[in-house]
Amino acid sequence: MAVITKATATAFAVLVLSSLTVLSAPTAQAQGPCGYTNYCIWVDVNFVDPICWWPGDDGTYWNDWCTSSGNDHLAANAASSYHNNGAPAVYDDIRSFRNQWYGAPLAWQAFRGEKVSWVGVVENDEAESHYWYG
Repeated sequence: MAVITKATATAFAVLVLSSLTVLSAPTAQAQGPCGYTNYCIWVDVNFVDPICWWPGDDGTYWNDWCTSSGNDHLAANAASSYHNNGAPAVYDDIRSFRNQWYGAPLAWQAFRGEKVSWVGVVENDEAESHYWYG
């Protein structure tokens, strides 16, 4: 019959608890409504759904749908707030344009990490495309 010492039982308990902590740790994507490495726009001010997100460039929002719980909305001319959650050393800034295929004029420039709760009177609902640049 095997004898389990108090030290062995304690070491086993520590091993089990530490592995549970590793298994339950949140991933980088679990950072709130705008996932890491994405550019996100919200249809309403103050980051209220529906939300659209992109990991890269998009030349036309006319076939993109912002989603939420049963309240989908076309992305074109719908942005009221945004978050550039891009990764360092991959993409730094985003330029959002008022027209498709990056057509002038520029609506706004979103620097990495920047969160804007309302794009303003002139820019509200004016974006139709964006691209990332370094």
